[in-house]
Amino acid sequence: MIAVLFEAEARPEHQMRYLQLDTQGWITPEGSTVTLYGQQQFAALRIDLSQPGRRKACCGCLDWSERRFHLGGYAGAALLTAFNAQGWLTRQPGYREVAFSEAGIRHLRQVFAITVAD
Repeated sequence: MIAVLFEAEARPEHQMRYLQLDTQGWITPEGSTVTLYGQQQFAALRIDLSQPGRRKACCGCLDWSERRFHLGGYAGAALLTAFNAQGWLTRQPGYREVAFSEAGIRHLRQVFAITVAD
């Protein structure tokens, strides 16, 4: 991810997503485990969480530039990879930031109830 829906528009997109995952019950409140509901939601997005490898399955990860938590571990990487593969975001060459496409913005609104400001 992850906080309150009413504050979503004031937060960076990655932080909102993390907050929404907690609020909607995808992850446990401390952010260390994907819940059964979360596993079902990841599966509905065609994201396979069964092969975490050496990474933690799920954890909060403090973004060094924003000083806010986002979804880390295998679940966070899998979500980023899936969003990229679906064309919902693009990575900026040479930077860590991403930009959401129109389809990605619609997807964030539909799945996570997040409104992305221009």
